[in-house]
Amino acid sequence: SGVKLTHLSIKSHGDSSLVCSPTENPYLTGISALGTAKLHNKDKERLSEIIERLNDIFEGELSDGDQLSYTHGVVTKLMESETLSEQATNNTKSQFSQGSILEKLNDAVIENQDANNKIATQLQSDEGKFKAFSEIVIDMLWDAFEKKRKLG
Repeated sequence: SGVKLTHLSIKSHGDSSLVCSPTENPYLTGISALGTAKLHNKDKERLSEIIERLNDIFEGELSDGDQLSYTHGVVTKLMESETLSEQATNNTKSQFSQGSILEKLNDAVIENQDANNKIATQLQSDEGKFKAFSEIVIDMLWDAFEKKRKLG
C-alpha cells in the first residue's frame, strides 16, 4: 500500500493498576440499553390506523390478528404480480389504484382462500406434514415471543 512506519514513540503515562477485590464484580458489564428497541411511533400509528380501518370493514368474532393475517396473505399474493409491480413502479398511487388492481385483488382473495384451504387440508390429513409444520410454527412463534419480550 506504500505506507511505511518511520517513527515509533513509546511514552509512559504513569503506573495504573487494576485491582479487583473479592467483593467487587470482576466481570465487565454489558451495555444496559441493549435490546430495548421499540417500534417507532410512526410504525405503531400506521399499524393502528390499518387495524382501525379493518375493524370498520369486518364483522364477527375476528381478532386484529385474524384480520391482519388475512390482509397480509392477500397483499403477499398481490406482490407476486409482475403487472402490479410494473404499474406501481411507473405510476403514482392514484394512477395505480385505477389500474388493474381491483381485478387482481379479487383474484388474490380467491387464490389466498384456495391456498389456505389446500394447506389446511394437507395438514389435517397427513400427520407427518402436521408435525413438520408444527416445528416451523413453534420456531417462528418462539422467535416472535422472544422479540416481543425484548421490545418490552
